[in-house]
Amino acid sequence: MVILPDPILTSIASNCRLASIHDLATLLPVKWVFLERYGNEILTLVRRMDDKDRERCETKKLAEQETKRFEFKHRVAEKAAGIEKNRRSRLIHHAKENCIIPGMDWYVFEEAA
Repeated sequence: MVILPDPILTSIASNCRLASIHDLATLLPVKWVFLERYGNEILTLVRRMDDKDRERCETKKLAEQETKRFEFKHRVAEKAAGIEKNRRSRLIHHAKENCIIPGMDWYVFEEAA
């Protein structure tokens, strides 16, 4: 005995706007003899499954957003570290070229060979 034939199951599964047995009755392509008996139970089951799926999708979306935020912050930190490294390198280079040692005139560092 088949309680929920495939065409009815397909109609229920593909429609997310079912709120009542009346909605279910108007949606179905054929008359379902068990509508009054099992209609509310089917609607409750479909709502529960839809809620779980919505929650899973929302959790996945939030995780993806958090990953994107983390990656963005990481890229910004790497860029800032690179900028700071370049700034320090320029300062050291400038200091080597224009170093003043007390008691002496300008002193130029020579690179060790």
